[in-house]
Amino acid sequence: MGHRAAIYCRVSTADQSCERQEFDLRAFAGCAGYDVV
Repeated sequence: MGHRAAIYCRVSTADQSCERQEFDLRAFAGCAGYDVV
């Protein structure tokens, strides 16, 4: 089991989405050896 991490996504306007940001952060966490909880 690797290190555990949480992802926090935010947007500044109602018409934006966190989907791409979450995808990129999950990929980064995986490459860095983190388990997203």
